[in-house]
Amino acid sequence: MPKFLSLKNLDKRKKIIIAIALIIILILTIFGAKILLYANFILGNDVIIKLNADKETLSLLHNQKENITFETKVTTNPFCKAICYSEFKDISRDIIIEKDEFTLRPGIPAKKEYSIEATQLGSGQELYRFSMDCQGVRTFLCHTGEEITTRSILITVDYGLNNEERLLKEELKSNLTSSVLKTNEVYSKYLSCSKVLNQLNKTVDLDDNLKELESIDKNFSLIGKNLQQSHQLWVNLEYNKLSEKNKEIESSLKLNNIESLQNSTDLILLAYNNIINELFLKRDIILEYKKNITSVEYAKTLNLSINAFNNAVITSESRNSLREKEKSIKGLESQIALINTSFSNETFNESTPIADLLDIKLNKVTLEKDNNSYIAIEFEEPQPQCCIFGKCQVCCITSECKNNPSTYPAIFIHGHAVNKDSSAEYSLEGFNQIQEKLEESGYINAGTITLFTAKDAKQGDLALIPAPLTIRASYYFDIFQEPENYIAVQTKSENIDTYAIRLKDVVEAVKYRTGKPKVNIVAFSMGGLVTRRYLQIFNEDSVNKVILIGTPNKGIVGNVANYCSLTGEELECRDMNENSLFMNKLNRDSLPQIPVYNIVGTGCEMNGKQGDGIVLEEKATLEGTQNYIIEGKCRSLVSPLHLDLRNIEMYPEVYEIIRKALK
Repeated sequence: MPKFLSLKNLDKRKKIIIAIALIIILILTIFGAKILLYANFILGNDVIIKLNADKETLSLLHNQKENITFETKVTTNPFCKAICYSEFKDISRDIIIEKDEFTLRPGIPAKKEYSIEATQLGSGQELYRFSMDCQGVRTFLCHTGEEITTRSILITVDYGLNNEERLLKEELKSNLTSSVLKTNEVYSKYLSCSKVLNQLNKTVDLDDNLKELESIDKNFSLIGKNLQQSHQLWVNLEYNKLSEKNKEIESSLKLNNIESLQNSTDLILLAYNNIINELFLKRDIILEYKKNITSVEYAKTLNLSINAFNNAVITSESRNSLREKEKSIKGLESQIALINTSFSNETFNESTPIADLLDIKLNKVTLEKDNNSYIAIEFEEPQPQCCIFGKCQVCCITSECKNNPSTYPAIFIHGHAVNKDSSAEYSLEGFNQIQEKLEESGYINAGTITLFTAKDAKQGDLALIPAPLTIRASYYFDIFQEPENYIAVQTKSENIDTYAIRLKDVVEAVKYRTGKPKVNIVAFSMGGLVTRRYLQIFNEDSVNKVILIGTPNKGIVGNVANYCSLTGEELECRDMNENSLFMNKLNRDSLPQIPVYNIVGTGCEMNGKQGDGIVLEEKATLEGTQNYIIEGKCRSLVSPLHLDLRNIEMYPEVYEIIRKALK
């Protein structure tokens, strides 16, 4: 019996030992996993967002709708979750369409779908942006800095009139242009008649004609007012109202009886000029008779004719009716006819006085065509409109706009990835704050860009935006071409020369999409070396200016150089070493002939010297550039000043340098 009990106790003891061992193994596993996960976090692996849209450019006719779908997912350690905030914003109208908050776990995507409608008349481009801000939630096995990670996609919507509206617009333009031409043609005739009638009104009673003239003038005022209103409606793209206004103009033109006015003016002018002709003709006849005076009776008759002539002149120069003037001419004709019947054989008495003829001060009047335009209106093709944050202006369609340096995009280039195993997506996070802050100064946050080709993006899809864009980009991606499409491939194990070639592809892709001849580059840390090497290989033709932040322009030294390749890529670390062939090639040539602004951090003790915790101050400064020294401090080994230089809350002076340099 005792022997049986000892065996039973032994089995129980084994079970306890096994259980304790399992517990120990479990504890070690958990804490080992925790340590590994923490180490992974320390090396830079926190929450990242992957965001894509089923389309980034839309072309819609007026009142046409189309849906767009965004898919987002987070990448982090499997024990983490992320609290995410989404925002879909109409940038053109500065309106937030939707805001949402939700939780995402690794590998489980979330989708958002929106309907976009072209409500704006005319043509132009509208901007929308879908943004995601996510931060990890710290738990026992989830190590996260709880810093916000962002991704956004800029959506462009090109809009235009539908077919019915386009045909109406073309018809209205034709009709209104014709109305302007007809108005000016009629006005030219009216003005000619008006000048003649007002001139004749000094000597001819034309009160009834002037009333008709005044009526036509009022009608012209109405036509002019309607045409001015039509032009404003045209500018405002109010085509339905414009159609009604055009009917009013056409009706007013029909009421303008210019033909009747011109006919009556022609008759008045003809009668008036005939009177002048008759006066001059009768004067010549009387003068001829005056030369051949043969008798006293002849002289008496001649004097009567001269008196009749002078009366006709006075009547013609006085303001009265044409009938009165014509009556005086007829009386003169009758008197002259008597001269021939007053012949006498008596000799002429030279003492008989002969009256003097009055001078004719009147001249004939001609109706000259007046070429003055009544109204100068052109119904020009409406310029495409682009609105940004509620302010509208003509889209960037002229060469003057496209070549304006103030519209050049800014590309943000990241630095060296501390962890070779982390996703290249992590490298795109460093410029979030700066990119968002610059939007307050007129730079549109266009999110990120990898390598696009003609198959991936529409050429010039961002070219109409009359404002500069900011774009985050990475040289850690390349393009793998398949028969039917292109695939972005992450490749982080190359040398800096290779990254410089990829940067060229990024620059060309940004130029391709924005339609701009040049870009600005803001580069951090190793990204500055990539940028400088790009300029050295491909020259500065495509770059307007460069801003370097924390760049090891003369290389890395000491422990930073010694331990760089333990976690980072070996080729990158090799090239950044102060004694490398790459650094030798980079610094033996002259700097590019464009503005280079160099931001250098200092204040951290590094083996007896000062620097930003990663790069020595003396290795960051670059002769021939404008160097800005930022005094700061290193918070910890994993939070050096080098990384904090991009934190504009801690170092707002860095942002101000960037903002002013870009301007």
